[in-house]
Amino acid sequence: MTTNSSTSSSSTLGETTEEMRKAFSNFFSESLSCSDLSAVQQIKRMPRHLADSCREGSNGGGGGGHGDMEGAVTLDWRGDPFTSMSDLTLVIYDGTGSGGAAYHVHTLLLVYGGRKSGFVVEQVRNASGSGGKKTARGTTAKSSSLSNNINNNNNHSNHSRQEHNDKEAKVEIYVPPLAARHIPALLDYIYGASPQLSTSNAPSLRYLANRFDIRELHSEISLKFIPRDLELHTAPQYCMAADDLKDFELRDRALNILAERLDKLNNGNLLREMSPRLMRSLVQCERLNAGGNWGLSEKVAMWLRSRDELLSVRKTGQFDSHIANINNKNNVQNTPILPLTDEDFYWLTHVQKMPEISPYEALFYLNYGSINFPQVMNEVGSGSLKSRCFAAISGSAWCMDKFLPHLEDLGQKQQYDHHPSHHPQKQKENNPSLELYECLPLDIKVQLLESSLVGAKKLMMEREQHGRGKDDTNRDMQLSEELMFKKLKEASLNSSLTSSSSSSSSSPPMKVVVLGCGIPSANGIYIYNPSSKQDANIANIGAATAVIYEKEAVWNQQRVTFLLYSTAAGQYYTQYKLSMKRSESNQILILYNSPTVMGTSSSPFLGGRQGNWNHHDGSSATIPEKGWAVEGEGVHPPPQFVGKLEQPTVDGSRKSGSEASIRHHRDSLKRSV
Repeated sequence: MTTNSSTSSSSTLGETTEEMRKAFSNFFSESLSCSDLSAVQQIKRMPRHLADSCREGSNGGGGGGHGDMEGAVTLDWRGDPFTSMSDLTLVIYDGTGSGGAAYHVHTLLLVYGGRKSGFVVEQVRNASGSGGKKTARGTTAKSSSLSNNINNNNNHSNHSRQEHNDKEAKVEIYVPPLAARHIPALLDYIYGASPQLSTSNAPSLRYLANRFDIRELHSEISLKFIPRDLELHTAPQYCMAADDLKDFELRDRALNILAERLDKLNNGNLLREMSPRLMRSLVQCERLNAGGNWGLSEKVAMWLRSRDELLSVRKTGQFDSHIANINNKNNVQNTPILPLTDEDFYWLTHVQKMPEISPYEALFYLNYGSINFPQVMNEVGSGSLKSRCFAAISGSAWCMDKFLPHLEDLGQKQQYDHHPSHHPQKQKENNPSLELYECLPLDIKVQLLESSLVGAKKLMMEREQHGRGKDDTNRDMQLSEELMFKKLKEASLNSSLTSSSSSSSSSPPMKVVVLGCGIPSANGIYIYNPSSKQDANIANIGAATAVIYEKEAVWNQQRVTFLLYSTAAGQYYTQYKLSMKRSESNQILILYNSPTVMGTSSSPFLGGRQGNWNHHDGSSATIPEKGWAVEGEGVHPPPQFVGKLEQPTVDGSRKSGSEASIRHHRDSLKRSV
């Protein structure tokens, strides 16, 4: 059993050795096939005596002295170029003037490997075709071909490493500084390592994969990783990196995501390293959604503050050690903060993109602009930044609730500075943004006070007018309720007298309730009044057999009558309307209408028969409870519910309206209003 196993192992080893010997023999003779390349790529470490025997078979027995050497050959671009048998020098220039960074690599992997670089393949082919005189940047190469380098290294293995490096082929390329820092990660990928992708290196590796024409890596980053990783909180980093790399497709993609969701961004530190040019592109993006009329002014102010904080930290050298360690680990360097010019500040706060300023940020803009950009703040006109800031402060409730009390407290504080615990000090602590007022130039303070006084007077007048209007509305509702309950008592008394004199119940349902209407006086209980048909103006608004419900009320300090009735909407359909008739005139104004329902308007009963509420022949239409809409002079919202207040019993008699039922619907009416 042991003998068979040993025999099998020896046979397998022999077959592997022959396969490796054949592959390397073809490699050194420049007749490498696809199958040979696959065999070579599967070998991680090659015994020295096997390489020597391969060379002997290729060179006619030369170099036999290597067979006694021990050790192994590993293809590693990080190792010593002589011991790793490097045959190609990749020189990377980043434009910083520090000279090119040389990487000693292997043509076997960069030109023939499974993750080969199309760019290097083309450069090596061009160098071979031109006799070795041209490289990627047009400089003279030190060797003419790959096979000459390998044979020279084999025949002169005892030469110095300097001579070995001089004989290597050279490929030179320029890449941006940000991409140059990730060349090691790219070479690791070419040499077989799995890509360790992150937000910090994905844009650079995407650029390098495109520059070196490594399509598999480019597809993995562009189609798999970035769509999964690019979201609101990573979009600023992608945007800045793509802009440095001039990857405009990725930059615009990140800008659109940032613009669409800017209203949800509350952390200014994510934007603080964005350049003024990128911020201007963000502000001018067509998909911008900053959140409301004041949103953009708040986001730009947040960016300006975080930007100044970062500049201050870098000037004082107070770097966060935790952030510095993370940046070093991810190979991230601090982005330089570009200066903000007058033109940048002007376009970031332009009236077309920022028509309104948040009152909570108006003092910040006045102070920041006066100190840093006085030319922008000296502009005049309603669209200037200064005028918009004045309007924001003086035209909002914040002026009366926060700003004017702050000024009053400051005046009192000057008289009572000997009281440390005085109220103005507490007010100042609770509103730190109001401290910016004290830093404003004197002329702006004067203009702001003048504007605030005018705005405060206007706000007070509006509040008084609103208060009077609210009092008038409450008074109208109170008078309307008194009229409604008076009519309900009269209708209840008339119903009792009618039922005692007649045993039949020939009248339709008497009451309908309306709730949730935009006109408070129109809410309540409507009563059927047979005498309404005697009014010619009312009789003409509906069908001759239509039932009309009325409610007397007070609206805008005038006595009015609200009408609920049905109209024909074609031969088989009916629509109900709620209108208003003024007492001093015969003019009727339509306020709301109901959805169209199937049936005629001859009777409010379901079956069209008097005294039979549950008939189902479909000849009559019921009043729709919901789905009403505003029409004509109506006020939003339309009635939220319209329904019958009481129903006849099965035997044809009606339930009399009780006081408890009336109180219940009155409470519901008050809650809806």
